[in-house]
Amino acid sequence: AIDTLTSRISSSKPRPRVLTENGDYFKQTRAKKLTQYIDGVFYGANTYQEGSKAFKDGCVFGTGVVKVVPDYGTGAVYTERVLPTELVIDDIEAMHGNPKTLYQERRYSKQALIELFPKHADIIEYAAVDNRALPQATDMVVVYEGWHLGGKGKHVVCIEGHLLVEEEWDYDCFPFAFFRYTDSIASFWGTGIAEEVKGKQIEINKLLRDIQRAQHLIARPRVLVPYGSKMISAHMNSEIGGIIKYEGRERPTFINPIAMNNEIYSHVKWLISSVFEEVGISQLSASSLKPAGLDSGRALREYQDIESNRFSLTQENYNEFFNQIARLTIKFSRSMFKELPDLQVKTQTRAFVETIKWKDVDLDDDKFTTKFYSSAFLG
Repeated sequence: AIDTLTSRISSSKPRPRVLTENGDYFKQTRAKKLTQYIDGVFYGANTYQEGSKAFKDGCVFGTGVVKVVPDYGTGAVYTERVLPTELVIDDIEAMHGNPKTLYQERRYSKQALIELFPKHADIIEYAAVDNRALPQATDMVVVYEGWHLGGKGKHVVCIEGHLLVEEEWDYDCFPFAFFRYTDSIASFWGTGIAEEVKGKQIEINKLLRDIQRAQHLIARPRVLVPYGSKMISAHMNSEIGGIIKYEGRERPTFINPIAMNNEIYSHVKWLISSVFEEVGISQLSASSLKPAGLDSGRALREYQDIESNRFSLTQENYNEFFNQIARLTIKFSRSMFKELPDLQVKTQTRAFVETIKWKDVDLDDDKFTTKFYSSAFLG
């Protein structure tokens, strides 16, 4: 169910469109260029691929996360998918969805960490390794990165016992974009498909385990041989037309018992079908099969529209997810421009590759808004 929905929703590539409010020709031209600038960043940073991974995370964990990282050395903006299990927040503070502090816990090899923070090479070299890491990863170090929002925003990076980075954080948001499959009532984290169908999935697993044990213990051909029968066991072989010799009145009896009642198999099929129905995906769609009787193109389109409407809210959440990424891209690009006056990005238009300079697209936040449109909504 998750794989089918991921292939449908994430196959659409939400494209940003920057719109101005009562803008003149100058602002409209900048808005069009800003749209192309975001397009270039998205394709250069593989944002759509990372977003697709985050969408699947949202279906499994309830929340998918992409981190937007500016590189002041190259002027590029990178996007990377982050597992939601790496993020730590105060659940009470985040009950209404607006936490002020967020931490990310990741593991780096010492060599990779030294390349990132060469000034702290000696400290990193003798840092304590992570005992929870795999046995072969003996040089993995836990790195904690934290952000605090507010009048005195703060950004820190540290390892156990040592601070690597401490700087002001002047942004009003974290460098993360969040996709939630379903918003929770009183939690920062979303609810995913895996959680919604957890009870039925556990029951399916239990029944499949029982069926497997029954198949191994019971559903095996057997031969009943009476005591005192002088049957030659060597005659039991795989030869076609083989002869089995025995003495006495009673001959060997061959049995092939039924492992489980058919009601068990029917119940498993019903549970699986029920899971698909609860998610809103037909088993035919999951199997890439056409419903019987739907032979015309019009009928197939209407059938697809019915399923598409079921996930219209999910598609809107996915579009808003990319809207967050675009907003972060604009914020970080504006910040990098202060140190990199030649900040630019290459973007592909219909005819050729064009270089878009940030100084030609920058607009104040109150002068524009961003809208996202899916290029292939469930099509």
